Amino acid sequence: MTDRLLGAFLLLVGIAYAVATSFIQVGFTSDTLGPRAVPYLLGFVLILLSAALILRPARPVVIEWPRGAVLLSLGLAVGSFILYALAIEPLGFVISTILQVGFLSLLFGARPLPALIGAVLTTAALYGLFNFLLGLRLPGGLVFGG
Repeated sequence: MTDRLLGAFLLLVGIAYAVATSFIQVGFTSDTLGPRAVPYLLGFVLILLSAALILRPARPVVIEWPRGAVLLSLGLAVGSFILYALAIEPLGFVISTILQVGFLSLLFGARPLPALIGAVLTTAALYGLFNFLLGLRLPGGLVFGG
């Protein structure tokens, strides 16, 4: 039953994604496919796979949902990602990513000093990847002149 519920949810997401793709503004491009091709393909694949989840025969599997501390950890992780998304603009990429990676490291059992070192190194690596290799500007925030 859980597979079918997930399939129904993903089917709605796929349809919404395909509909949203139709609103992409197309300028004068030399590309024969245009900017809508890949999003339409992704929406179509998501719709197909979600339909497969809905239509496949049910498996006699008992699913045990997480309880207690595990459920709390999952909720804290999801909540931290929501806060990260809200904080990345005002705080900037560097500070918000250090806080996010450090929090997740502590949440999953790391000691404080290794969590801080890992968070700083991970943030530096991601900043280098996005800023220098991919040429994407990341939010600077209040501290770094955003």
